[in-house]
Amino acid sequence: MARRSRYLGGGKPMARTRSKILSAAAIIAGLQFAATAQAEPTTLKFGFNQGSVTLFQSLGFKVAIERGFLEKEDITLDVHMLAGSYHQVEELDAGTVDVTYVAVTDLVPEVIDGSDAVAIVGGPRNPVYAMIARPDITSIDQLEGKPIAISLPADIITLAADDLFAAHNLKGYEPVLLLGSVNRAECLKAGDCAAAMLAQPFDISLAKEGYNVVGSSHEVYQDLQYTVYAARRAWAEENKELMVRFARAMGESYKYIADPANKDDVIALAVEMTGQPIEIVQELYAADYEPYNGVLPKHGEISLSGFAKVIELMHRADAISEVWPTEKFVDTQYLEAAGMQ
Repeated sequence: MARRSRYLGGGKPMARTRSKILSAAAIIAGLQFAATAQAEPTTLKFGFNQGSVTLFQSLGFKVAIERGFLEKEDITLDVHMLAGSYHQVEELDAGTVDVTYVAVTDLVPEVIDGSDAVAIVGGPRNPVYAMIARPDITSIDQLEGKPIAISLPADIITLAADDLFAAHNLKGYEPVLLLGSVNRAECLKAGDCAAAMLAQPFDISLAKEGYNVVGSSHEVYQDLQYTVYAARRAWAEENKELMVRFARAMGESYKYIADPANKDDVIALAVEMTGQPIEIVQELYAADYEPYNGVLPKHGEISLSGFAKVIELMHRADAISEVWPTEKFVDTQYLEAAGMQ
């Protein structure tokens, strides 16, 4: 799709989110403290995307700590707040962190370029990214040629926007490139964008403010592997037993979230993490688990077909030169040993 780009990754939109980032840092500090209750466990240097820490889809991380699944495996976390995109893998390669939470679209190019990083546990598989439009726009057809807040060109968020337009036989839009749903939402609310691709819970909270949901990534993608937990391949081999314990802890965390018996507790934890009213979090839970819609993994598994689909989409977007086999980027041995794959 031929289009003109405006990059607004810094400046005013980011400045307006400073308090959000500080709030996210406070959440991480609390989680870090909670994870150190066990005497002398193995310390794992963990990289987390500061732009993802208050999203519902990141709940597996909080539950693993707050409900003791990491502690049960004698693991404590030394959490490092990192910028998004390639920084996650860059800090992994530098040894700043041992394990990092990273989008597959950021992992794949770095591995192709020589990184030793490899996906070891599955994170959010197919998160909902909704096309949210101004109150006066009620159909995606009205967005043709208008400015829309998206992410980087090869990001699933951007590819989903492209495919939504293609599905409606629309010619295109003016892309406004912004990293993070917070910044994209600010562009929409400020009136600089006619619409924005936003993660949960923005779809629900902004709909309550009068904005309109005119499309969703789930309309065009049903099976993806959007995010993973990655480690350096050689380091993971040297610390195999620790990686199995980590895989088991994360698997148990996602199983806890998916168990209907834990619904009230999961919602309470999500309210703490997202900072959203309980009514919105209840809607989020219902949307993702009643019935289950594949946003989060059931037990930390990696969808190999979903991973392959992301590689295919990246190749189509000219982000990578060929369709590589998933084995280049994924090692399921730790999940398999933990009984989670």
